[in-house]
Amino acid sequence: MSVLSQISHALVVEDDVVLALQMQDFLTDLGCPKTVIAPRLDKAILALNMGVQFAVLDVALAGEPCMELAKRLVTSGTPFIYFSGYQPDDFPDLPSAPWVNKPAADAHLLAAISAAHAQSAPRVSLTGG
Repeated sequence: MSVLSQISHALVVEDDVVLALQMQDFLTDLGCPKTVIAPRLDKAILALNMGVQFAVLDVALAGEPCMELAKRLVTSGTPFIYFSGYQPDDFPDLPSAPWVNKPAADAHLLAAISAAHAQSAPRVSLTGG
């Protein structure tokens, strides 16, 4: 059974349309039937009110850090991962969550998603490829 088979609503916070659509397809393939794409932080924060059960965050949208959004996800208990071209050390104050570097192999994304759902969110960098 897929990690996301119990999740009906995911959020992808990504300003690159191609990457956002690829992530949406990946989450759908894992069993998540509804994925909202938010290319800006204000849109992502609004989407949180729509019952999001899992999120994928790019740590900087057009150079704007996602600190507030990550804190809201932690407060609400919503599992999430970071998916970024940056390194974890570039954003040391972000709340702890699994971190996957772009580009990433499906196996690395799946491992991070599994870690987020297991509530064992170490700040580990998984190099994609």
